[in-house]
Amino acid sequence: ETVEALSSLSELFELMNFERFDILLLDDQEQSAPALSQTIKVILQRDSVLKIIVLSMRLRVTLVQQSIQAGARGFMYKQDELDHVLLTGIYTVNRDLVYHSPRISELLSNHNQLVTLNNLKPRDLKVLRLTAQGLTVKAIAAEMEISTRSVYRARDKLCEVLDVPTIEKLVDTAREQGLLDCD
Repeated sequence: ETVEALSSLSELFELMNFERFDILLLDDQEQSAPALSQTIKVILQRDSVLKIIVLSMRLRVTLVQQSIQAGARGFMYKQDELDHVLLTGIYTVNRDLVYHSPRISELLSNHNQLVTLNNLKPRDLKVLRLTAQGLTVKAIAAEMEISTRSVYRARDKLCEVLDVPTIEKLVDTAREQGLLDCD
């Protein structure tokens, strides 16, 4: 059974008082990762058996990871061929498995391979995030309590891993690949 799109959680909860659903397709509506996670948690507090599949126009590793950690059972990129992907996702999630549409699977795979194969450390990723926030090398060093030389080394390593010539390209490429924790 399907229901028209709802515009608020209160509408959903009102409907849930009268109907029982197995799977909910949740449009992320460009919410930040923490806000989306909170929405998922609130819905699951109301019905812990409900299985949620998030639909999004954004390819962000953090958004996917936080949604799944909050309890979503699937994540689909809206620009994947949704007519086929949707049925596969619903079938998979209904069998109590987690589902990611093809582009989301590729994103997560590339992210994990990039981090694993190139031996990126959490410290390198923190330098990347702080760089993306516009902090200077000196400010990053102070924030992380490391030397400026260590910051330069981390940035050089990141540029090499992402195969980019400049810090500006580094930030743009990292954002495209979902390596930043900011949305």
